[in-house]
Amino acid sequence: MLKPVPAGTVLSIGEDRSGRIYLGTQRGVVRLTPLLRAEPGAEEFSNERFGVADGLPSATANWRQLRDSRGRIWIATTGG
Repeated sequence: MLKPVPAGTVLSIGEDRSGRIYLGTQRGVVRLTPLLRAEPGAEEFSNERFGVADGLPSATANWRQLRDSRGRIWIATTGG
């Protein structure tokens, strides 16, 4: 079961090379990881939340997301 997004509004969206989706909000970042399912169209996701305690300089991740040549996601916050 998905945990709720920490803020009601998603301000940025990015995808890494592995197909994980990153949602930037004013209260941190949520990473959605697709779960493999036998049925087409029955995609489900696990989610993990990241905030200041996890190393973000600020929980406000409402700027831009970039994917580098190695497929990593870089998310700008108001703290850098």
